[in-house]
Amino acid sequence: MAGYRRALGRRFGLPSPRCATQIGARLLGSDPNLILTGRAGVPTRLLAEGFEFSVYDVDIAIRAAVADAGIVRA
Repeated sequence: MAGYRRALGRRFGLPSPRCATQIGARLLGSDPNLILTGRAGVPTRLLAEGFEFSVYDVDIAIRAAVADAGIVRA
């Protein structure tokens, strides 16, 4: 989330209470622990099948996604 705040020019974000996050995740059909604790992902299958990433830095990818979406910085 910090990367998105930087890309959007926002200095801080409001915290989300744990119970609200859990309810929202369940409503969206997701595991609340993915949001609350995060996961480290390794693209083993993609790399094995020859996929090449054009961007390796998440902050650069977020800035590009925000720019492509036409979202205006604050």
